[in-house]
Amino acid sequence: MDYVYFFGSGEADGSEDLKDILGGKGANLAEMTNIGIPVPAGFTISAEVCQYYYRHDEEYPEDLEDEVERNLKRLEEVNGKEFGDPDDPLLLSVRSGAAVSMPGMMDTVLNVGLNEDTLGGLVERTGNPRFAWDSYRRLIQMYGEVVKGIGAREFDLALEKIKQEKGVENDTELNVDDLKEVVDKFNEIYTQHLNEEFPTEPREQLWGAIDAVFGSWNNPRAKKYREINDLPHDALGTAVNVQTMVFGNTGKVARAICETIDARDEAECLQVKKVKYEELKDVDLLIVGSPTRKFSPTGAIKKFLKKLLSDDLEGVDVAAFDTRISLEDTNSWFLNFLVKLFGYAAKPIARKLEKKSGNLIVEPEGFIVTGTEGPLKNGELDRARKWANKIVNLSQKK
Repeated sequence: MDYVYFFGSGEADGSEDLKDILGGKGANLAEMTNIGIPVPAGFTISAEVCQYYYRHDEEYPEDLEDEVERNLKRLEEVNGKEFGDPDDPLLLSVRSGAAVSMPGMMDTVLNVGLNEDTLGGLVERTGNPRFAWDSYRRLIQMYGEVVKGIGAREFDLALEKIKQEKGVENDTELNVDDLKEVVDKFNEIYTQHLNEEFPTEPREQLWGAIDAVFGSWNNPRAKKYREINDLPHDALGTAVNVQTMVFGNTGKVARAICETIDARDEAECLQVKKVKYEELKDVDLLIVGSPTRKFSPTGAIKKFLKKLLSDDLEGVDVAAFDTRISLEDTNSWFLNFLVKLFGYAAKPIARKLEKKSGNLIVEPEGFIVTGTEGPLKNGELDRARKWANKIVNLSQKK
């Protein structure tokens, strides 16, 4: 019996018909892969493993570890990276995914495979040391909370204390040295609560997260939900979705645009969740960018745009961009059809900015990534800088 189902590079072992086995997320990832939508590669450990786990005193099927290892190797081949490689590490996310969504199931753990050895490779890959150290402190916190059950308040209070000591209000104001201090503190919290050190071996991190997903099936909230809704405890189960981490391309474009504008006028590059709505009326220019996800902006960008009042951007010049795959790089006629039908993220962002009284001064732009993860195509950052200069020139003519 196969317990692990791979998806990636246009091929998937599963399909939407296997929702009971792959869970809702796993079935959707398999189906999107089958129809040509370039989702980051990964694999799903089936809900049948969850059933086996609880019917055999929390033991896994004998061949499961070998199956996971084979699919991990496939993932490495597809991405051209190795899990745990200090020079160019493959990093993973681990998520639960039952056929029926219910409360109490394990939250996502991101950046699995990151440690102080692989950090150097992430810095080299992204060109952003701050991002790499921030990703590492987030892994320690997520793993501590989600996998090991340490209260979120422990980490939150430690982070707030360090921000106070550094005289800053926002996480984004912490520099690399500050974040190294946060990592040390988070490691200390982890050790104090569990009497063990945070696991730095990538496969130990991965299996710890997998164990936590299956363990969450019998979380009291999940069990109560099944009782209320007459769902059997042992006939279902949750699957585990292990997927390649995707990050960095939109941020790189945003930083290139911001640095270009900042050379001519003051500019700031912020993640959307850090934007203060009350300050938007005081800006001269607002540029919003997003990766294209299912032909749309990300959920965070949608939430930001929805929260804007109808006159929040009155008198403000606006522009929009996205990162996207090129239709020239896909052999899927169906994906080509969907893109032509639904488009990319930038246009709906631009329409929304105009609806909020913004003055759209340039057509929405898209910057091309290669494959499903990137990197950006050669020349795209230079094109972003030229686009930024065009925006500044148009804005200054007012």
